[in-house]
Amino acid sequence: GLAGFEPPSTPTFRDVPQSFWAHTYIEFIVQEEVAEGFDDGRYHPEIFVTRDQMAVFIFRAFDLPLQKRCRAAGPAPPPGVSVTAALRA
Repeated sequence: GLAGFEPPSTPTFRDVPQSFWAHTYIEFIVQEEVAEGFDDGRYHPEIFVTRDQMAVFIFRAFDLPLQKRCRAAGPAPPPGVSVTAALRA
């Protein structure tokens, strides 16, 4: 869990320095593969999380199985891509 977690000495994302209030939390969820950054090497903490993205975070955090009726296959879409758009692709 987070209690014994030590974030890396070099921040993973250039827009989340060690001085940022959520640095440790962001580094933790990245290590746990709950969240990823954007392709530009940043996390973009200023962008609001969509309902679709939060669903993916919950799915990953609790390692939930896909339901049979779910059309999704493969890895969850990256941040910034809605689940709905990914399902239509």
